[in-house]
Amino acid sequence: MAGYTTTVREDIEWIGIRWHDEVSSAGLPRVLLIGDSIVVGHGTMLRDHLRGRYGVDYFATSKIVSDHEYMPDLEFMMSRYDYEAIIFNNGLHGSRVADSIYAEALAAVVAELRRRTAHLVWRNSTPCYAWPGREDKGWTERVQVRNALAAAVMAAAGVPVLDAYALLAGQPELSSDGVHFTAAGYAKLVAAEADCIEGLGLS
Repeated sequence: MAGYTTTVREDIEWIGIRWHDEVSSAGLPRVLLIGDSIVVGHGTMLRDHLRGRYGVDYFATSKIVSDHEYMPDLEFMMSRYDYEAIIFNNGLHGSRVADSIYAEALAAVVAELRRRTAHLVWRNSTPCYAWPGREDKGWTERVQVRNALAAAVMAAAGVPVLDAYALLAGQPELSSDGVHFTAAGYAKLVAAEADCIEGLGLS
């Protein structure tokens, strides 16, 4: 499949899948979060915030969108339900993959997801902070490069953007380790995503 060409692996590769409250949320509009460990950090919080109004599932992975296994893994996740809305992110992994390859594959995934849901929203990548033990500033700068590439892809595809970077930028006190966030940081993200979902008018 065009765009899914890389086989670069990190030292640890992982996938996290959560189908929340399948019995109690039956018949409710269903939302899928797609991302990485940031989704793991707040996905269940968002479910709790929207419980009784929406079903919220998540798919999180360390794979970059250009990985040849990314879409097969995601297809497994999406095989169980149709989703009225998808909030999608990818970009904080695959450091050895060229940004141009990332952008090409991102466009291919966006095209596929737009065929799978009536409401696709891009959530850009959250900021990284310098931290003891994480003195390498590579991601603090590169995340901005990837966000800019993604913004161009979304503009071309007509996909709205939830600006999580701006939401959490300049607030290192909300970061737990330079990459992930405290409960207070994730709560801000949950509130923004909940507002976004409520504004979609799902039924």
